[in-house]
Amino acid sequence: MLRIAVCEDNIRELREIMSLIEEYPRKSAYGIEATAFSDSEELAKRIDEFDVFLLDYLMPGIDGLELSKRIREKYMTTKTIIFISRYDDIVYDAFEVHAHRYLIKPVEKEKLYQALNELNVDAYAFRRLLVKNGGESRLIDIDKIYFIEVKLKNTHIHYEENGEERVFVCRKSLNSFERELSPFWFQRTHRAYLTNLAMIESFDNKNIYIKNLERRLPIGPNHINRISSRLFQLTRQRSGGDAGRSAL
Repeated sequence: MLRIAVCEDNIRELREIMSLIEEYPRKSAYGIEATAFSDSEELAKRIDEFDVFLLDYLMPGIDGLELSKRIREKYMTTKTIIFISRYDDIVYDAFEVHAHRYLIKPVEKEKLYQALNELNVDAYAFRRLLVKNGGESRLIDIDKIYFIEVKLKNTHIHYEENGEERVFVCRKSLNSFERELSPFWFQRTHRAYLTNLAMIESFDNKNIYIKNLERRLPIGPNHINRISSRLFQLTRQRSGGDAGRSAL
């Protein structure tokens, strides 16, 4: 199921967009479920429930840009943002929060459907990691993964679920996970570890400290420069251009 939140304070325009989504030819095939919000404050409380956000750029209270920043604070890659605006001068802001695209009001059916067609790849297929072990399969939210390690010829995926650390064991190689997850701020930090950079609390020359976990991971000396560089990029992205630092 692809869960879409549409947030627009103009009720007439909100209804028009919801009607277009209801008529979308691939709605059933993609398993789309759309929810309407005229109050951005209410949507801000329910960010975790949705995969895709169609946000009016200008709204009272929390505007679309502020709401998109809150989304990115929690989900760097696995939530898709589409801005809706009467003006086309929001390109920089859209780029800053990695918006998938922006639609000019009044929203044209063809433009909206084009954006929805692209979601099958950008949001639906990649927001979760499919892992298998024998006859067991599991979908894990990419943003919830702490790190992946190799142990005794098996690969252990450490992730958060309902506030607790979980581990899924499989036989897929760490190199395969590295290729698959590198676009999502995952970095090889040791020959036996692939770490979600967004989960790093701090690091030094020997260890990485993971947020919300009372543990430290070894850091390979050959990986320090690359880790520092990507953490700097990640911190700049989160702060909108401010200087980065090793502790996030």
